Amino acid sequence: IDLEIKYSSKIEGASGTYIKVTINGKVVNNKLLLPNTDNWGSSWKTVTVPIKINRGANTVKLETLENKGLFVDEIIFK
Repeated sequence: IDLEIKYSSKIEGASGTYIKVTINGKVVNNKLLLPNTDNWGSSWKTVTVPIKINRGANTVKLETLENKGLFVDEIIFK
């Protein structure tokens, strides 16, 4: 299954920001780059992360690795 993350982030002096993706307490990507969008909060990009989930309830945690801004609009399981 894929986890699709729709986000907005514009970090000056950097190509983007990094996050850690954890599913049900297990790290599936410890340093995922989210490239800058054109405008902070008004333009959006989507990244896709392949994951494994359990039947029933699952916990998804997205954690920024730097002290930089990030808007997450939605996450979708596909």
